[in-house]
Amino acid sequence: VNPRGVQRWNFGGSDLTEYLDSLLRERFSSSLEAGADHRVAKTIKEQHCFVAQNYASELAAAPTNVDLERRYQLPDGRHIMSLYAERFQCPEVLFSPRMVGLDRPGIHQLAVQGVLAVKRRALWGFDDVSRHVPADAEGAVETRAAQHDGQAVSGGVP
Repeated sequence: VNPRGVQRWNFGGSDLTEYLDSLLRERFSSSLEAGADHRVAKTIKEQHCFVAQNYASELAAAPTNVDLERRYQLPDGRHIMSLYAERFQCPEVLFSPRMVGLDRPGIHQLAVQGVLAVKRRALWGFDDVSRHVPADAEGAVETRAAQHDGQAVSGGVP
């Protein structure tokens, strides 16, 4: 592994769970039992969240998109939560860290920076990987995720 191509960001699953927990508390504070909300957020994140193809358009369409709704029964067995935009707002933080007050690039930008930093033949068999990446690639990064049953199963930079 070429260390110049390694990009690290100490932000991950537990941070996403905390963010989703805060989104859920904003909408469902009376339905969540004390202490159970973190477990609920973790389960929802793992079972119902996905990466939106176009965050802005998904967010704009969310109030009227009936296909977006997923129902989640709380552990108490009495309450059911209807999930909408929270499903894609949670993972969007990985691409737009400023949503939670972090001043750093998103994972899609880190991936491009890592590729551009690699210039060793041993990694991919190229003398200079950056010559195979368009000069304006960093500003034109587009993210995509494959979906299976409404869940993101892979993501990347095309």
